[in-house]
Amino acid sequence: MSTLSELRQELDAVSLQIADLLLKRRTLAERVIAKKLELQQDIWDPQREHELLSLITAGCSIQEREYLTEVFHTVFVCTRGPQQGESTI
Repeated sequence: MSTLSELRQELDAVSLQIADLLLKRRTLAERVIAKKLELQQDIWDPQREHELLSLITAGCSIQEREYLTEVFHTVFVCTRGPQQGESTI
């Protein structure tokens, strides 16, 4: 059985990985936004976000789906900012 210290070390390592991946995701999202502006497309594509959430949460339990949906909604808003007609919660 793991000690509290070992569990915290593992949690810290995962948190660092998540932070790295979120920064990589933000860089890619900024490139997508730049391309959309170049093509004169709307930045916010709710259908695309819905499709991505469906992909991410496929096979998840209801609780996992709710958790991931909330986390990724926050990621989406932080990446592009809230859009007209969109709830920020």
